[in-house]
Amino acid sequence: MTEKPIDVITYMDLCVDMMVYGDVVPQFGQTEKVLDNYCVDLGGS
Repeated sequence: MTEKPIDVITYMDLCVDMMVYGDVVPQFGQTEKVLDNYCVDLGGS
């Protein structure tokens, strides 16, 4: 059996979370909402 060459090597995993804060209700469609604050968090498992 011949070995297949490696196509993809994963070095690490990253997960980006974006938390938004404000007194708004989610709505479908292209509706803009004004938020109080937001936070972007970068992490992994």
